[in-house]
Amino acid sequence: MNFQKLKAMYPTAYFSRASHSDNQEICLPTKDGFIKIPKKDLTEKELDLIALFIEPDFKINKDKHPWYSILFEEQKDIIENYYRVLQIQVTGLSSFQQPIFLEELQKIFGNTIDLFFINENMLLLIEKQSKECLSIEDLEGIFLALEIDFDFSLRVFIGPFHSSESNLSTLFAEEQKIFYQYNSKYKCFDLSTIVVNYLATENIQDSQLLLDLYTSFLGNSEIRNIISSLWKNLGNLSSTAKDLYMHRNTLLYKIDKFYTESMINLKDSNNLFLSYLLVSTFQA
Repeated sequence: MNFQKLKAMYPTAYFSRASHSDNQEICLPTKDGFIKIPKKDLTEKELDLIALFIEPDFKINKDKHPWYSILFEEQKDIIENYYRVLQIQVTGLSSFQQPIFLEELQKIFGNTIDLFFINENMLLLIEKQSKECLSIEDLEGIFLALEIDFDFSLRVFIGPFHSSESNLSTLFAEEQKIFYQYNSKYKCFDLSTIVVNYLATENIQDSQLLLDLYTSFLGNSEIRNIISSLWKNLGNLSSTAKDLYMHRNTLLYKIDKFYTESMINLKDSNNLFLSYLLVSTFQA
């Protein structure tokens, strides 16, 4: 949908990332968010025509799900910690299965802070960081099993962890953009999966998401040196340890500790590339 053309026709139209609207507006879904137009600026026939093509407004209880306001309305009242958002697109889930599916997710993700649908088939799961958080490899297997058990289709983007002090609304907007851009190519993916393709179309220095990832987890000069040396040695641990005058077991300990803190696995080539890219771009 071309927003500029629509804006020329309806000057009071505006773009929003939140699907929630009051009764005085219509809400048109697009790939990157929602276009909203006051109903008073539309004729009765235009309203009837639009109603044929859009689903009814999806109501969200913001008192029950406070993270809706945090992600979409820049609300800042958050307990200090690190959090990640899993965007889960569900196709083929019946209304009967929905509460069972949500209950199953809460059992699997013991650190779930909030869990809610933002439209008929898009679910957000907000998870607090802990040692029990699962890797993408574990999550791929879990979501595949859920597909088989419930007989539906899932597409999942696993967002990186962010500090509660970050601008979570801005960061989530970029994560949404990534999900809508790549969910047709991948069933379960994270930032490291798509970073090469993503940077082919985006300027890394303009990415608030990547800058926040660097600021949150790569501020330590020792881990930056480890990343640079690992990259130079093509991920070879023995050669890296030799370069850094470090015992191999000590290097492994530091890599594992970094993974526990950030969920960034430097033993994985995609994650190592992402980390090296962040260091080489944002290091002063």
